[in-house]
Amino acid sequence: MSHIKIPSAPVSVLKRNTGNSTWVMQLSKKKNRTDVLLRRLLRLDVSGPPTFDGREYLEAFMAVRKPEDALAFVNRFGSPAAEILKWGKISFSEFGALQELVRTAALTPLLEWPPKDLPFGLYPERLSLRGDTPPFTFLHETDMGIEACCAQVFFEKLSGVEFRWCARPDCDEMFRKQTRHDKIYCTPECAHVVAVRANRARANKTSVREKRGRKRR
Repeated sequence: MSHIKIPSAPVSVLKRNTGNSTWVMQLSKKKNRTDVLLRRLLRLDVSGPPTFDGREYLEAFMAVRKPEDALAFVNRFGSPAAEILKWGKISFSEFGALQELVRTAALTPLLEWPPKDLPFGLYPERLSLRGDTPPFTFLHETDMGIEACCAQVFFEKLSGVEFRWCARPDCDEMFRKQTRHDKIYCTPECAHVVAVRANRARANKTSVREKRGRKRR
């Protein structure tokens, strides 16, 4: 990471709003498998906020789990893959691949940045200084959704944030480690669910052993 210059002030990431659209889902066949295609039907004039906060955008993007989630996301934010010619359509599998790219960016140590699969650079000269109100803040502004996600991850990592993914297999939610405790679940609820499942599994094993013991008598 010796070639990366660390900003001397906090960095805010902004995702430019490129306009609202109406998107729909449809099944598609590709390489002998079924996928869900998200296709834009109508592009409307720009409305709503001129920019989206990078943290809000990142969290909404990484929270997508089902095609329905992806549809709600693109109807609000547009395609996250516009920079790779996916303005008007994107499949759910492609959406998942972009999430994995952000995950790789989040898990790559700063000394090994940038990840080799990152399709763009994050350069200090891209930053603009906002000095109208203290404290002074640098801005990284882009209309590329996937760049906004990776930039948000990168600058948070520079400030000491550690990203993790929930250890509950059916959750896998991204979260930030904010304490010295070696936290592996995104919420206490997930930790509770895993503990209840473990207790039930142990109880079932005990019950099976007891039943086998009674049969031998």
